Amino acid sequence: MNGKTARYLQQLPPQVCVYCGNAATTRDHVVADTILGRPLPANALTVPSCRNCNGRFSKDEQYFTAVLGMIGHTPAIEGRVAEGADIYRTLERSPRLDDRLVSSVLCLPELAAPPILQIEEDRLGPLFRKMAFGLFLVTYRPKAVPPLGSFKPLRLGEAGLLHRSNITQGFQQRRWRILKKDAFDYMFFKSHLAPYLGKRYCIMRFYGPTFSAVVQCPGPVKDTCG
Repeated sequence: MNGKTARYLQQLPPQVCVYCGNAATTRDHVVADTILGRPLPANALTVPSCRNCNGRFSKDEQYFTAVLGMIGHTPAIEGRVAEGADIYRTLERSPRLDDRLVSSVLCLPELAAPPILQIEEDRLGPLFRKMAFGLFLVTYRPKAVPPLGSFKPLRLGEAGLLHRSNITQGFQQRRWRILKKDAFDYMFFKSHLAPYLGKRYCIMRFYGPTFSAVVQCPGPVKDTCG
């Protein structure tokens, strides 16, 4: 986190929740520690939040982290699934979550295809919106905080298409910003292809190639602090 970002976060009214505008009584991690894993990075980002907004994503964060554990094959995520590690312990303590994930696996032996995890997209969209919103604040430092609802998460299929068509090995508009090495990085970019032409997006990568999410952000940002 650079000095301008740190000053901007300090300037946000500490008594106002950035998500809903109600009284803030706590601070919320932009990317949950559940997702990042311990130890948290030194530049972990937090914003003022009311207790309700801070807590309403916790079950979805837990669900998404378990999904990453099921589909991820990088050393960083596999280490968290190993016996005794944090994702392993979460599923041990939450048999309903474990059963829910197992029942979401689609097997097609007649097609000789590997098992497919059917991800509950509807519960992940609001979670990705919240993360992109916080990352937008610390990246562009707008004087007027845009409404949370102006951030629009893309469905996973559309997000994958937008990612592949705009960011390739030979072309990317911006550098990836690393929040935690091997666990989470992100980028803001403007699409150069129709029907997304000129729109700003936040793409977030979780544990390298394991999972990507894309959120459409509000229009041009003209007023920024610092």
